[in-house]
Amino acid sequence: MKRKFILLLLSTILVFTMFPKNHSFAESNSLYRLEIADFLGEESVNNALQQLQNDTGWWAEKRLSRIDNYYRVSTGGFYGEEKVINVLNQFKAATGYHAEYKPLGEGIPYKTVRSGSYYGEDMAKKVAEEFTANTGIQATYQQNNLGKNKNRVLSGAYYGEDLAKSLIQELQTATGISAKLEPTGKYQEAIRVESGGFFGEETVKSVLRNFQEKTGIAANYEPIQYSEEYNVITGGFYGEDNVKLIVDQINRQLGVSAFYKATNQAQIYTITIPQLIGDRLSKVENYLKQNNWWYSKESTGVKYPTHYYLYTSDLYDQAAIQKALKFFQDNHWWATTAKTANKKYQYFNIVTESTLDSTKMNSALQFFSKKNFWATIETTNDIGYPYYDIVTIPLLDNQAIAKAESFYKNKGYWYTTQNTGEYDYSLYHIVTQDLLGKENQEKALKFFQDRGLWAESTVSGDAKFYKILTGAMSYEKAVAGKQMIADKYQWYSEVKEMPLPSSIVYSNINKTFDSILAIQSAKSPKLDGAGQFIASPALIQYYMNPSNFAQGSAEFYQFMDLTSPIDLNVYQIAILNKYLQGMGKLEGQAATFYNAGKTYGMNPIYLIAHAIHETGKGTSELSKGIQVNGQTVYNFFGYAAYDENANVSGSQYAYQQGWTTPEAAIIGGAANIAKNYIYRSSGPQNTLYKMRWNPFKPGEHQYATHVAWVTAQTRYINEMFQLLGSFALRYEVPVYLNQPGPTAKPTGEAQFAVLPTHPSLVGYTTTNDLTIRVYPNGNSIGQIPNAYTAVNVLGSNGGWYKVNANGVIGWVAGEYVDLQNAFVVTASALNVRSGSTWGANIIATLSKNNIVVGVVDANGNFVTSEGWYKVLLSDGRQGWVSGSYIAAK
Repeated sequence: MKRKFILLLLSTILVFTMFPKNHSFAESNSLYRLEIADFLGEESVNNALQQLQNDTGWWAEKRLSRIDNYYRVSTGGFYGEEKVINVLNQFKAATGYHAEYKPLGEGIPYKTVRSGSYYGEDMAKKVAEEFTANTGIQATYQQNNLGKNKNRVLSGAYYGEDLAKSLIQELQTATGISAKLEPTGKYQEAIRVESGGFFGEETVKSVLRNFQEKTGIAANYEPIQYSEEYNVITGGFYGEDNVKLIVDQINRQLGVSAFYKATNQAQIYTITIPQLIGDRLSKVENYLKQNNWWYSKESTGVKYPTHYYLYTSDLYDQAAIQKALKFFQDNHWWATTAKTANKKYQYFNIVTESTLDSTKMNSALQFFSKKNFWATIETTNDIGYPYYDIVTIPLLDNQAIAKAESFYKNKGYWYTTQNTGEYDYSLYHIVTQDLLGKENQEKALKFFQDRGLWAESTVSGDAKFYKILTGAMSYEKAVAGKQMIADKYQWYSEVKEMPLPSSIVYSNINKTFDSILAIQSAKSPKLDGAGQFIASPALIQYYMNPSNFAQGSAEFYQFMDLTSPIDLNVYQIAILNKYLQGMGKLEGQAATFYNAGKTYGMNPIYLIAHAIHETGKGTSELSKGIQVNGQTVYNFFGYAAYDENANVSGSQYAYQQGWTTPEAAIIGGAANIAKNYIYRSSGPQNTLYKMRWNPFKPGEHQYATHVAWVTAQTRYINEMFQLLGSFALRYEVPVYLNQPGPTAKPTGEAQFAVLPTHPSLVGYTTTNDLTIRVYPNGNSIGQIPNAYTAVNVLGSNGGWYKVNANGVIGWVAGEYVDLQNAFVVTASALNVRSGSTWGANIIATLSKNNIVVGVVDANGNFVTSEGWYKVLLSDGRQGWVSGSYIAAK
């Protein structure tokens, strides 16, 4: 849509808003909707929206309505657990809030005294009992992790397994020590004799019985060949009577159980002959072939063994092996031998259990020695834990700890004193649950304050409230719907007239324009984005005055309601990505901005424009990424990037928020703006104008100090809307009391504030040919030829001085001028007091970089009093300032 049409539409809307409506006309001709609120959290509103749509069939959507804070209140310390529990119970009863008490401070650690390592449980038990008897302190003994290799007795080698087994039995009877056999030396591999195949299980069973009777050798059999089972299915036969005759014929002649089945063709049947194997299958196939009947075979998946082989048990004796082979050879049957995995040893060692008990080892050695058998003790890889520590109960009393330490010290035993990780606390504090909103926070704080107890609150999280908007309906239907919603769901709702496609609302500010201008001027708004120069009152007035920005201009977008929803398709996202090309890390992020806008209920075009401005089209260091503690972080919205040191403060904030990717910085920045500005619980700032000037609470909670911060963004908003086309937007324009009409924008020196100085202030140039300019960084209007030339300093701004040099009035760079008896203010705001104490009355407040003249005594020294300096103000008054916030110039 062309701009001309938009202007005409907005003008038409404005005409309608200027005249009162006839209520009955509105009811019969206007469309309305229901706004249903409030729902806390996305899950709650999604459930409510689904329920409403299921029950009514209405079209409806959710929309973020406001963002509040959760607060957590915590108290100061209470001495003793009994005291804090008493106050906690009172708090719960009085407020109904959940809270808990927690230790405060480091606490006194519980300690144990540990001594070790004692060899053997008996020794440890004896020392522990002696310790308790001497000190009166309870202690236990505990096995520690100091390991020692176990030993075992090895004896051998013994010929024959039976002999070795009998010796083990004797050893266990005589000493109580368990032992086992371990084969040693050469071994004999097991052989078995295997036959060829025999047909049929009955045949192989008969051969097996005969083999075992004649040889006395154990044997078994297993299948080696299988026959697969099939079903035979014939082709089609015509007529049921005919197929019955054929089935009877097949069953009589072949001895099978054939049956017929109908096909999907009328009077056509097939015959199935099931479960055929071997000769029966061959017989059926030959029969069908002889009759020239077509057939097919289908495997049933069942297999039957047909051939078996016989194999002997493991054989070690060659005579037995030959005997088995001879049986098969005598019957003219094939047979062979095969090795198995089994082995047979003839020599064995006896090894005892592994142990750390030397008495057991010596008993075993003596057993074998008496029998004149060789035996030895060998170390194993088994680890035993024979060492024990003695550990006291947890101790808190230093005297008890010293007493325990003295016991071991006097006996020369090793010991150590260790913290248990548990603490005894004397101070506790109360911490509440998360409390929603200021009202609950203040109620909790009041409980403690009313009782003279210190408490504080911190923000612990976000609380997002949503509303449901229905589609358009008549006034009567909306009223009925409101009643139904109240009766059925007990939800609060309002009947609202549907907004026109684009609308302008004029909000009355019940304060004079000049009074608010004075408040804004006192905050020293900046002329430039870098924050160096303070803007003049005339320039502040220009940017603050809504009359200067006409409907239809790019600057008018500063009044756009940033919660106005817009939907973008993939083509429009692509257009925005093209617009962002060449803008550093912003490039390709249109979808991220769009999703962030959807998530937090904000216009994505504004979000993109804000990021473009704050990053200088993606060229700022914060947008390129700054390393903090080894991580690269990003900040696209200038959040916490304060004028004094924007990169440091902005990157530190980004690190704290976890903005380690461009996407995280976009989404996280949007979330902060939504919570702290657009949906601020204490007063939404839902237009760029409100974010900058906050007309309902001027001078408070303003996003930026730059006077042109708003219009620096609206030009990007305008460019993007020109590319995307028209959207239905809402505008909110403030109207002040006694608001002036349109004025021209100041130019040149008129843009710069002149921070006044005392008329007596004199400076001396420090260089030759110092250029005098019409305004800071402006065109030259002359030079001061010689260094050490005295000039009258008329004012200052951003490190530049306005001077009178022999009748030429202009601006010079302050770095080339030394001021006489002067100080520069280093604090953001410095109070001038009537006396040299913190309790003296405040008579004036100076901004950062203001110049003040110091009062000197007859000797030319500054007049001071305990770190305070006496100064001259520009209006001739004298006062005192703290020396901590000024610097000699």
